[in-house]
Amino acid sequence: MESLYLIGMKNYSIKLQNTKKGVFAIVFKEDKVLLGKRRDINMWNLIGGGVEKGEDLYCALSREVMEEIGATIKEIHKLKRYINGHKEKVYVFLTTLNEFEFKRTEEVSKIKYFKVNRLPENLYGSHKKRILDAYKICLKQKIG
Repeated sequence: MESLYLIGMKNYSIKLQNTKKGVFAIVFKEDKVLLGKRRDINMWNLIGGGVEKGEDLYCALSREVMEEIGATIKEIHKLKRYINGHKEKVYVFLTTLNEFEFKRTEEVSKIKYFKVNRLPENLYGSHKKRILDAYKICLKQKIG
């Protein structure tokens, strides 16, 4: 498993290719996972989003976490890559956040920790699989 510790905004780069990429933070607190309620649709989802052209995966995740919930990342562990179709890759990272106070953002109206075995019915798309996969990896490797 690849790990990265962020200090300020310094990090190590992963060069991107010309494909659509997404990054998502899995933040566990024991047997609970942090989700954000999207403002544009009535759904809960993992914190994250699209990688901008030329942007490194870790910078993209840091930016998305800041934009969506106003938090900074303390620690990142790259967990898994998913390929959706031929040109979309989604990367999931086990993430630890620095202390923060959530305030509604343009994208997220509220955040909440949900038990992994009791995820909300209105959970966005394939996020349930990503959460369960991450939880299994963490249990198996005794991390998180």
